[in-house]
Amino acid sequence: MPIRTGQRPSLTQSLDREIYQVVRKIADEQAEREDGKRITTSMVYDSIKNSNSSLKRRPKKLLEDSIDRVLLVIKEEQDDSEASLDGDFEGIADAAPVLKEHNVMNRSITKLWAQPKASLTPTTQSDALTTGQTTPSTPTQAMDGDATTPGKADRHMNGEPHKKRRKADREPKKEVDRTPPSDISLANLGGVDAVIEELNELVAMPMLYPETYLRTGIQPPRGVLLHGPPGCGKTMIANAFAAEIGVSFIPTSAPSLVAGMSGESEKKIREIFEEAKKMAPCLVFIDEIDVIMGKRESAQREMEKRIVAQMLTCMDDMALEKTDGKPVIIIAATNRPDSIDPALRRAGRFNKEINLGVPNEASREKILRALTQKLVLPDDFDYLKLAKMTPGFVGADLNDVVSVAGTEAMKRMMTALKQRVADTPLTPPGPSTDVMEIDSVLTAASTTTTTTTLTSTDATAHPEPLSAPLRLLRSLV
Repeated sequence: MPIRTGQRPSLTQSLDREIYQVVRKIADEQAEREDGKRITTSMVYDSIKNSNSSLKRRPKKLLEDSIDRVLLVIKEEQDDSEASLDGDFEGIADAAPVLKEHNVMNRSITKLWAQPKASLTPTTQSDALTTGQTTPSTPTQAMDGDATTPGKADRHMNGEPHKKRRKADREPKKEVDRTPPSDISLANLGGVDAVIEELNELVAMPMLYPETYLRTGIQPPRGVLLHGPPGCGKTMIANAFAAEIGVSFIPTSAPSLVAGMSGESEKKIREIFEEAKKMAPCLVFIDEIDVIMGKRESAQREMEKRIVAQMLTCMDDMALEKTDGKPVIIIAATNRPDSIDPALRRAGRFNKEINLGVPNEASREKILRALTQKLVLPDDFDYLKLAKMTPGFVGADLNDVVSVAGTEAMKRMMTALKQRVADTPLTPPGPSTDVMEIDSVLTAASTTTTTTTLTSTDATAHPEPLSAPLRLLRSLV
């Protein structure tokens, strides 16, 4: 038991407030059974341990100390009530019958729970703060189940807290634009004519003519797997093809579908496919699918197996009969097709695969022409020679060649420009020119010379002629 002092004990900790509710419940049950047994610390502790309350996880010593404080406060209230009754009936004959109060404990607990500041209006609160007075609350207000009672607002009667709403449930979801990309087209691609032809048969025809498949009873492919080395243009092809056929487009990457909490990854996959069904006809693109769709026999966690199983279920639901005749086709990209679970590569899922290998010499020439189509190049530019000089290069490598060549050409052009500006003499001012006039003359001369040089200087003015790759950006000068 805690040491008693001269002051009345007070309960300020949240744990004590929770214990109050438990004691109140025990007192109510005893009042219903008309059980006059005294409430003890062990009785309250056993009641907590036998309940589903979160208090049962607290240490025993901490709970017993809190129960002692609660019972001490209740006893003080009982003593005050009995003393008040003795003073009120002083002088009445002893023969008068004394009525035993059975509900003192309940009313004392209710009185302690009443919060004065909760029942005040804003004006009364400000007045009370100014004068230092506190408006007492009556037990009746708390017994009536007022919304200002903290116990009823924060927790259930058994001490369990109310379920909190998650932030994701409170905030409305933002609508995502699912229109196809407009900054790319098939004209920006080169050396992938065979791939485009296959996608026309596997994706474009089912998307644009679904009624033909319904009438003939032929099931269109639900998934197409693009695989090849990094940088060969898998993502660019998917985006360009979506822009070409003009249907709803949902691009996503497999790593973005992985969540830390159990079940969140499967939920994200379900949401994507449900959204695709609502927006059908729709094209879904999943990049780096091997990250989350690995082989289940080699999975290290159960979550990886559940993700693969969820993907299989969602793809099975993309049949035309289940999408009201509106096709939903999934295009996936990976550079490790052998690491994907075999069940995903069977019929009805990603049964169609397109291999984008390393481009040959003719394909590299077409890629170079596509990369430089917005540049004004000389008529004698030899694309074939540059393609022969880059064996083993994929689209990303050739794009880097064009970028590096342009950067080097700009550096050499700026060097020649600075040298010409430095070699241009300035006409000195006359002897009678004022200091302010000298500054204006120098500024005007410098500006005129620089402007003239910028407009007249050509990259070919450099003593050494530019090589073929460095002449790609001649039009920029």
